[in-house]
Amino acid sequence: MDVVFVEGIGVVLSGVIVFCGSVFLLVAMVTGARLAYFITACVTLAFLTMMGLAWSGFNPPFIPPTVNPLGPVGQLPSWDEVGLAEDAGDIDFEAAGSYPDDPWFEPDTEDPLESSQGSALKNEATKALEAAIDEGEAADYTDVGDLLADEESVRLLNQADDTYGAVTFAPLQGEEGPDISVIMEYDTGNPLRPARMMTLGFFVLFLLHLGGLWWMERKVRREAEEREAGRA
Repeated sequence: MDVVFVEGIGVVLSGVIVFCGSVFLLVAMVTGARLAYFITACVTLAFLTMMGLAWSGFNPPFIPPTVNPLGPVGQLPSWDEVGLAEDAGDIDFEAAGSYPDDPWFEPDTEDPLESSQGSALKNEATKALEAAIDEGEAADYTDVGDLLADEESVRLLNQADDTYGAVTFAPLQGEEGPDISVIMEYDTGNPLRPARMMTLGFFVLFLLHLGGLWWMERKVRREAEEREAGRA
């Protein structure tokens, strides 16, 4: 088992015991164990719900939105291969024939999303080309190190709700062989799903414990009133 994972579990459990446990003990000395449980649970779950909202990307107006998730991360965005060929027009993709011209466009370096998409595109296209060379689909080359991604050839394409990317690899100086173009499709993934599922769970538990707190508070008050009536 991963040592870091075990240490992480230990830290979380210790934090729950020390922080939540200490609050519970202090409140229990005044209200009793059952009411103290609901008070502590409601406060803890309310805090976790607020944190979950921040993790889920629901930033308040005074906090600038973040590009990277703050909390638990799900499936990250990725690029999936559509095809590669010496001539982009030979790739089985309708818009491939117009590459690198309109409607393809260069990523805006001032736009964080387009800039990150362009960088990731080159890396994933290199991996796709390497796999193609290993499988013999690019017979003119034996190693992906014989080619270099042309920075000026990186293009993006927005088609309906989908985003595509293309990049051309040229042989290094001294190497012989044709250029190879790679077209890929952008998968937005779902990095915020775990955080949003956890937030929903925290909120439901909060509502349940809030109802329990209301019921317990009424019960304690009723018992106190009965004791007072008995004394009278």
